[in-house]
Amino acid sequence: MTPREWYAARIEYWTTIRDDHAARAVTISRLRLVTFLGGAVLAWLGITRSGPLLMISAATFVGFAVLVVRHARRLDAVAHAEAARGVNARGVARVDRDWRALTPVAHDDDRDLEHHPYARDLDVVGRASLLRWLGPSATVAGGRAIRRSLLNSPPAALVEGRQSAVNELAPKREWREAVLSEAAAGHPP
Repeated sequence: MTPREWYAARIEYWTTIRDDHAARAVTISRLRLVTFLGGAVLAWLGITRSGPLLMISAATFVGFAVLVVRHARRLDAVAHAEAARGVNARGVARVDRDWRALTPVAHDDDRDLEHHPYARDLDVVGRASLLRWLGPSATVAGGRAIRRSLLNSPPAALVEGRQSAVNELAPKREWREAVLSEAAAGHPP
């Protein structure tokens, strides 16, 4: 399976997951409304007429609280699935070299890249650049580290260590997807 096919299959998978959780979230939302209104009516009737209706009303409000928690979990699952879809959509954009679909990366270094020995030659920064292809980092410090690594010639031993790390992580697509999805959903690993 090519990388593009894998990303496309994952987009389809996460779309199905997202839609399923969204549909269940709507159902839970409606049940929340019914339990809250039912509990309010039972509480009012219990107060005005006295009797066991207050106990039933309390049980209904407990059910409402449980539904609130379940609804929040479903909405989190929808957000996670949407983040995973986005990660894979950016994967397709990278494979296709669709620069318009890739997020621009801010370059905040104070270096004069016009006079850098190879930054322009190798398209390290800019519209169709290596930095844009890699995508924005999760943190400002991470972005600086990536730029520093690309714009300075690291020692050969460091390059070899990075290559072995890349070789180890390259086949772990689902692990990378999970890490990137968590960061995209606002839950950094």
